[in-house]
Amino acid sequence: MKVTHDTTELLVLDHVPWGLAVLLMLPLLLFTFAAIGIFAAGDWAGAAGAVPGAVLFAMALVVFVERLQLILDRRTGTVTLRRRTLWRYRQDTYALASLARARVESKRGSKGKRLYRPVLVFDAGEDRGVWPVTEIYSSGQGADRTAAAINRWLGLPPG
Repeated sequence: MKVTHDTTELLVLDHVPWGLAVLLMLPLLLFTFAAIGIFAAGDWAGAAGAVPGAVLFAMALVVFVERLQLILDRRTGTVTLRRRTLWRYRQDTYALASLARARVESKRGSKGKRLYRPVLVFDAGEDRGVWPVTEIYSSGQGADRTAAAINRWLGLPPG
């Protein structure tokens, strides 16, 4: 996630997966235009062969492309997590006063590689527990940077 606003009163982190969206759109368009072209040439069976490819990439686009926005706001005393996909919008709001810290969860992927995601740790109130910022684990330093930015804004020491 990228820090888009950082003041003493407000921290906003955003993640917009443009690269993944483009990566999925290209084969989707390729399969779609191939199906249309083959259908226009009168080959129904050939067009039917291209349609599953288009459907597969359309489903991947809907499932995997999710815009995330995390807002920590001292003025309202809230932590707001917004998730938007092509088909749904979800907003969860938590009490900032019960946010203890952010940390990184990890798990082993199918090929044995370590994958990570940032989580929020709430230690009081009805929000008590560990809540993932994103459902998707990924490689790289993104989860570490997100957790560090949140903890720094909360005034917690690094590490």
